[in-house]
Amino acid sequence: MITVLARLTSRPGEHETLLAVLTAYADHVKTEPGTVVFQLFTEPESPRTVVAFEVYADQEALDEHARSPRRAELGRQMEELVESASLSWLEPLAGHGLPITSPR
Repeated sequence: MITVLARLTSRPGEHETLLAVLTAYADHVKTEPGTVVFQLFTEPESPRTVVAFEVYADQEALDEHARSPRRAELGRQMEELVESASLSWLEPLAGHGLPITSPR
């Protein structure tokens, strides 16, 4: 499994639009066969920030997700809506709810 944490901070005045765009995108992503989890969160202490927690079955699933036309469209929208973004690739350690497997 491959796990990604994306943190997006909207431009001032664009947060509601960003939320709408990402919510619609989440509806699309659930149709991708290799997407195990795609969950959006808000951060109460950072009101313009949205966090996406994403889990893909394998590298092939992540690659399919990344090169989809819908993902390219989202990228163009993000240029106008997002002030800053960061991606973190996460390695599983311990916990409950998802299989603890490493891509290595």
